Amino acid sequence: ADALEAADGILKLKSQKLFRAFIILIGFFGFGITFYSIQEDMAAYEALYFTILTISTVGYGDHVPNTDVGKLVTCIFVF
Repeated sequence: ADALEAADGILKLKSQKLFRAFIILIGFFGFGITFYSIQEDMAAYEALYFTILTISTVGYGDHVPNTDVGKLVTCIFVF
């Protein structure tokens, strides 16, 4: 019974961490879509595409920030 309770506690902790990571990831996507839509005048789907490429560090180069603020935020956003 103690082993089951310990395993249950571990699973709860891991699911809480996974949920927290998911919320952070959604926050990154929300920020990226909002920022690039406004600052870089991208359509929402272009901003989503650019955000995914930036977060994954793929960077095909087909969409790039054009403003100095956009370039600065992208540099910070990559880290």
